[in-house]
Amino acid sequence: MSTIHRSLCFATLAVSLTASVFAQTTSTLTNTSMANYGPIVAPDAIAAAWGTNFASQSTPATTIPLPTSLGGVQVLVTDSKGSKLTASLFMVSSGQINYVIPGTAALGTGTVTVTSGSNTFQGP
Repeated sequence: MSTIHRSLCFATLAVSLTASVFAQTTSTLTNTSMANYGPIVAPDAIAAAWGTNFASQSTPATTIPLPTSLGGVQVLVTDSKGSKLTASLFMVSSGQINYVIPGTAALGTGTVTVTSGSNTFQGP
């Protein structure tokens, strides 16, 4: 299967996801491809989560392999088969998280969950 075909099949993690936060407030979480800021994201691709109050300060990754937690923030990708996969993180800040879609993610619609302290942002 070509990379382009895989990208088109994995039309997930996209377009304006609304998530509930434990603090009884609602926040908007949007995930895009870092290649073109579009809604289609493929396994092994770099993605960005956009929202508010993810982290209290900007924290870049400083190690290879990339960490799965930065500044108390973690990203979990649940793929179309229900597998829960921890994403590697490049950077977290108050309004943006750059991460890698796990290479073993099944193609199809998935869910992204961002955990930051006691707040959880989740959406399809």
